[in-house]
Amino acid sequence: MVFVFGSFALNGDPTVKQFGIGLAAAVILDATVVRCLLVPARMARLGTANWYLPRWLGRLLPRLNIEGEQYFKARDQTPPVTQLPAPQASTAAS
Repeated sequence: MVFVFGSFALNGDPTVKQFGIGLAAAVILDATVVRCLLVPARMARLGTANWYLPRWLGRLLPRLNIEGEQYFKARDQTPPVTQLPAPQASTAAS
């Protein structure tokens, strides 16, 4: 018995099923072993060396300020803008 959903048959090609099982296994392996075990263990072993960046690369990369600290410092140092007086209405009849 073949179930058809749209233009796809649900029994499908065995090769596609093998790719699906392989991809699911790879995602599970990556999520559990690599990201939950190996990365935290490596970070614990290396300590502050995790955040090492060569000077030459630091000069090439752009300086990003996510929290806007430099923007707020510059904004606070500029004097506030004073408001201009409202224009006077003219009494001359034209």
